[in-house]
Amino acid sequence: MPAGKGEYPQRLPAYYPMGFAFSSSHPWYHKTGKCYGAPQRGNGMGGIRVMTAPRLLALDMDGTLLNSRKHVSPRTAEALERLTATGVPLCFCTGRNVGELGPYIEALSFIQYGVLVSGAVVRDLFTGEVISIRPLELQSALEVAKTGMIEDAMVHVLCVKESFVTFRDLARLEEVHMDVYRPLYE
Repeated sequence: MPAGKGEYPQRLPAYYPMGFAFSSSHPWYHKTGKCYGAPQRGNGMGGIRVMTAPRLLALDMDGTLLNSRKHVSPRTAEALERLTATGVPLCFCTGRNVGELGPYIEALSFIQYGVLVSGAVVRDLFTGEVISIRPLELQSALEVAKTGMIEDAMVHVLCVKESFVTFRDLARLEEVHMDVYRPLYE
């Protein structure tokens, strides 16, 4: 049963991980605007747990950092830049490779790290150094591609700097609900 106004539940729902900051419109936002976090009982702060400064902010791209037009809003960019000025490092965490991040790396030039290709590559974006790389074995990659072709699924091959799709899949991006990514493939 949801908590009433000004109350908090005995147990947090699974989708409220501890340590996330809630927006000012969230019912658990501390009225001073200085304390963020999930509620805890009996701490003398109206149910709000004071969080220490983050040591890193890892940012997902699509559906999180980017708006529906695949842009970073000026307000978001300014807030992130202010955060880095406090010493908190930022990191892109995405299925994209470094080549697909080009305009975002340029627009958000203060973001130093990237956990890319769904975690297969960790890169220092300032120096270009690949810190870690965990590629698929060739045989595994070929099996995935073969299965995708058999199942009529779009196969999107991601490498360290490039990504590839077949001409067949490029022609049907709208059909597979990937048309918003067309600029990445052309």
